[in-house]
Amino acid sequence: MLRFAQRVFFHAMGIALVSCSSYGKIQVRHDEFKNTSLVSLKLKHESEESIAPLRFYHYPAEVEYIRETGPEKNVPLKLVVLIRAAKDASPLEPAGFLKTDQNNFEIVLNATGNELRTETMTQTTKYHNPDASGFVDYTKPDAVDSKTTVNQWRELTATLALTTDQEQSVLATSVLLLRLYSGTQPLTFRVTGEDLRKIQSMIRLDPAAHGES
Repeated sequence: MLRFAQRVFFHAMGIALVSCSSYGKIQVRHDEFKNTSLVSLKLKHESEESIAPLRFYHYPAEVEYIRETGPEKNVPLKLVVLIRAAKDASPLEPAGFLKTDQNNFEIVLNATGNELRTETMTQTTKYHNPDASGFVDYTKPDAVDSKTTVNQWRELTATLALTTDQEQSVLATSVLLLRLYSGTQPLTFRVTGEDLRKIQSMIRLDPAAHGES
């Protein structure tokens, strides 16, 4: 379990280091064929629940917030969720909750997925063994020690579409809570501060006055 928690943590950190520029930035794409604009924002969250029995490790999630708008079309906020969990984790349940300051909405999850991911890492160490006297002969070939580690985890995915009333409640809230369930395991993601302000900004954003980014 320790190995899994460490692997998930460093895997998530590796993604952040490789492509951190795509997170936390509101992006706008215009589609001239559909005559609509797609506004999106990717954020990283951590669950309030820890990965038992390691209370310092939490379930990492990546959430893309998306809305599509145009002269004759205005689709409320949609969330595309990816959560990393233990290899024996249960799929996401079809129902969850979205809680704001004023409301507690029951939400329906669509396109749920539960995919097992495997990564194999091989570490090779070269060294020279000393003889009985302690002398090391570096002219001899290196001794080689290889160690292979196999790490596995689950990627739990889902999409959920908000209603107009739910979107308006998100605009007015100071705290946003998303509660999902992996089997009987609750997963609660709290969004506050700068992340919440970015979500509210992307909902209010007028794509017509904003170039592509």
